[in-house]
Amino acid sequence: MFFLCRVGTIGRMYTVMVESEFFAEHQVVMPDGFQEPLHGHLWKVTAAVASEKLDSAGLAFDFCRLQQFLSQILGPFADTKLEECEAFGRVNASAENLARYVYDRLAMLIMPPIQLCWVEVLESPGCRVRYEP
Repeated sequence: MFFLCRVGTIGRMYTVMVESEFFAEHQVVMPDGFQEPLHGHLWKVTAAVASEKLDSAGLAFDFCRLQQFLSQILGPFADTKLEECEAFGRVNASAENLARYVYDRLAMLIMPPIQLCWVEVLESPGCRVRYEP
């Protein structure tokens, strides 16, 4: 089984995924103006990167390094009300917007030839969103 991260790639890819979690509250405002009651989740965020080749250590990308990047991005959200975080100043603190925010920040840290594939956010069991460009 193989995973192609970019359209047009022919060949096998190594996909490295790490997961991190944090607790935070949010209160999404719906398009009709209804505001959800304030509630919390143990958010789980997974990031995936891919490489066609392994480095001299036999790694596509170091798990610890990717975990460090993800933790650095998610750290400011822990034990907060997400709407009070700068990242959500102009948008709802939805799982979709969290996934895009994390993806955009990771994209600045992942350098070619490594490819950032996607970021997935699990808001609660059975409710997840994946962002990929």
